[in-house]
Amino acid sequence: MTLGLEAHRPLGRLSNVDLSFALLRGLAVVGGAAWLAFTASLLPEVREQLWVVLGLFAGYSSLLFGLLFVWPRAVRKFHLAALVLDLAAVYRLLSLTGGVQSSFTVALYILVALHGFYHGLALGLGIAAVGAVLCYFSDLSATASVHVPDLAVKLSFLFLVAFAVGLIRNRERRDRAQIDKLNRELDSQTDILRKANERCKRMHERLLHSERLAIIGKMSAQIAHEIRNPLSSMSLNAELLGDEIDSVLDVDLSQARSLLASIQEQVEILTHVIEDYLQFSRIPEIHPEKVSLNALISGIMESMGPEFRQSNAEVIPRLSREMPEISLDSYQFRIALVNILRNSLEAMPEGGRIVISTELRDGRAGVRLADTGVGVPPDNIDRIFTPFFTTKDNGTGLGLSLAQQIIEKHGGDISCRSDPGDGTSFTIDLPLDARVEESFL
Repeated sequence: MTLGLEAHRPLGRLSNVDLSFALLRGLAVVGGAAWLAFTASLLPEVREQLWVVLGLFAGYSSLLFGLLFVWPRAVRKFHLAALVLDLAAVYRLLSLTGGVQSSFTVALYILVALHGFYHGLALGLGIAAVGAVLCYFSDLSATASVHVPDLAVKLSFLFLVAFAVGLIRNRERRDRAQIDKLNRELDSQTDILRKANERCKRMHERLLHSERLAIIGKMSAQIAHEIRNPLSSMSLNAELLGDEIDSVLDVDLSQARSLLASIQEQVEILTHVIEDYLQFSRIPEIHPEKVSLNALISGIMESMGPEFRQSNAEVIPRLSREMPEISLDSYQFRIALVNILRNSLEAMPEGGRIVISTELRDGRAGVRLADTGVGVPPDNIDRIFTPFFTTKDNGTGLGLSLAQQIIEKHGGDISCRSDPGDGTSFTIDLPLDARVEESFL
């Protein structure tokens, strides 16, 4: 007989309560055997039958604990079976030793107490009732010779024991349920604190990132401003020089024109770089309004059509019809998507395919852009959003960083996955009702 075994106990392991009651059963067997061996007041046939009862008790007790090792989760079923066998064993013991007048009626009280504690108040009272009936009918001749008030007192104590032990058990169960509830609430609060801590870490990282971007932006703006004016002057003078060359007649100036064209091309490249630096230095201010994300993407695809055709790129739209209007700054978000698309075009020098898809998941809008370009090496995948990081000869390394700024300003996230040779995919996750990220500076 065991108390309060847990259903989730590990296989092959018994609780201390199990082991304690295994010891009690063992002591009962040893004590019973000693009593039968040394008492001289029993008839031979009675002694023989008691040895049988003791042997059966020892046998099914050993079987019970053997089964608990193999199937610990079926502990309640084993206890109910043991209860029936224990009641039968006690009934037979009493019938052989004097019924209600037997010294072994104490075994019935122990049985009621143990099983009542394990099964609770209601079943404990039921066991007491069954035990009282068995005790009464175990030896009717002995019952008839007992004074009725004495018999009533003896049997009523079974119910008192069951009631007291059952109340203790029910209170223990309530306390355990309360402790479990408190543990669940503690786990829930711990989970909330963990998520809050993770959010604080992300906010701290964004703060540091924004501070770095602000410093880089100020430096970039200053440098770009100092270079922009001389470049404008160089571009204007190159145009004037071209006009002067065109006005000269009867002289072969083809080499001069070629050199001048090369100068103008390099000036245009530098001008483009300066524009990128200036655009990056101005942290975008987001002014969201309800727009159709699918319509915005379709417009970008149409306006970039000449670039796609020039790059021999096939663009496949897979836009979800379930996508509702969401809060976006269409101008800034267009800049972000164009930068990502141009990054994909540059990764497909021989042409390829770009798939643009949208989907609605978990109450948020998702945009995925997957290309069939050369891919990003694993060592660089964590650096592609870092300002000024680029693997291109003429790249500034600001396009993807600016796109990340814009998307995060919308309260969204962008991630990248790539396998060298198998292309790259960018996944954008946006809230339907954008809460614009406040600037840290």
